[in-house]
Amino acid sequence: MIAIRIGFVLMLSVFPVNHGQNIQHSCEDIYKHNIHSQSGVYTIYNRINQPYQVYCEFHQAYGYTFVAANTNVAVNIDDLHTSSDHVLVRFLRNNHVQTQTKVEQISIFKSRYQLSLQYSKNNGYATPLNANLGPYLYLGFLPTSEASRTGGTQGYRANGVDYTFSNCDGMPNSYLAFVFNPNNRPHNDYHRTCCNTPLMHQIVDTSIPATYNIPENFYSYFEMHMGGCGGYGVPEEFVNTRAAALGMRFDVTCTAPAPVPNATQTLGGTTFGSVIRYTCNSGTLLSGNLERRCVETGQYTGLPPVCGNADPCASNPCANGGSCFGLENTFVCECSSNFQGARCEIGKILVAFTNNRDNKRFCLG
Repeated sequence: MIAIRIGFVLMLSVFPVNHGQNIQHSCEDIYKHNIHSQSGVYTIYNRINQPYQVYCEFHQAYGYTFVAANTNVAVNIDDLHTSSDHVLVRFLRNNHVQTQTKVEQISIFKSRYQLSLQYSKNNGYATPLNANLGPYLYLGFLPTSEASRTGGTQGYRANGVDYTFSNCDGMPNSYLAFVFNPNNRPHNDYHRTCCNTPLMHQIVDTSIPATYNIPENFYSYFEMHMGGCGGYGVPEEFVNTRAAALGMRFDVTCTAPAPVPNATQTLGGTTFGSVIRYTCNSGTLLSGNLERRCVETGQYTGLPPVCGNADPCASNPCANGGSCFGLENTFVCECSSNFQGARCEIGKILVAFTNNRDNKRFCLG
């Protein structure tokens, strides 16, 4: 039995967190707070304000989150990624070289199943053989409902190439698990009897030099299980691989703004670079912007538009010689003595009668 222990290394940087303000729950939060943040180790907080460490790999308006393998608190994994389209799997070699593979769903399932990212659970997917050594990060490819189909094509996509097999016996395993094993207990020895196949090696053999080197305490023991007949792989079966780490993709997103009165809104998306366009339903633009763009800070440029008539009296709404007085987006008419109504459109009724004493005419409205 081979025991894998990843040595602790000095942290590159730690993001200061103030409990009273600016508590960060993700690498995305850190990036939005300061778009010039450097890739490195940061302390973030789960939803009950317990701290743990992540490595944030920053690019322009997107990046990847790696969770430290010494994490022992609850992790709200949905805070750590915005996309399940692909992940980065990093491998730590025996000579301390780090390589990475972009991993996706195989082409025939890409439109049907997103990758499943879970923390210390595998709802809907097969259970890792080393689940008892958790916490663990779970990368599920196919749910058991699909993976249990005998004769079905299954597998994974690595660096743009599908690696597949035919499920020969309906075993529902279709996952890659990263097991932290904080107590350094013995691993499951299933690999001694099954199943070191070429499919297990492609994910490692196709890996390329990593973009950034992350601290080695972010790597952990891993198991990959594709069954039946796909194979079972753990570090002991690879000549030059000690451990692996999971990088989850995040993209900067903007919160969709509230609808604007008296305007039609076309939302082009909420990710970086997406544009919202407005059209005033009537009248003109009084203030704000008819086009706003999602930027790196997670906000939209400009201000929401205010639509209305620049001059409510421009169309001469008061009839019969009435005087128009403009108010905010509306008007009031002052009518001559013989007319009434909101637009002075109603004539008053003249009633003439004779007073026996002075023979005067009177008008009754």
